[in-house]
Amino acid sequence: MNISFGMITKEILSAEPLDEFLDNAKRYGHEIYSVVIAHSGVANPDAIQEIEKRVPVHLVKKINDADEMCNTLEEIGMSKKGN
Repeated sequence: MNISFGMITKEILSAEPLDEFLDNAKRYGHEIYSVVIAHSGVANPDAIQEIEKRVPVHLVKKINDADEMCNTLEEIGMSKKGN
């Protein structure tokens, strides 16, 4: 089973919070397949690159437009129903 982690945030300024989460997940035997970050503000390219060294990152920018956000999530392989 592939496990992806999703989060919604205003800005992505540092890789540190996600790095810590990924370390803890690994410590407890959980392999995170990818990270989906929905944000409404700044996404620091250096922070994204740091996270991408560990897992694929999918950025969703238009979180205030539900239709656009759903379309983007479907494009990266997510669905509205659970499997």
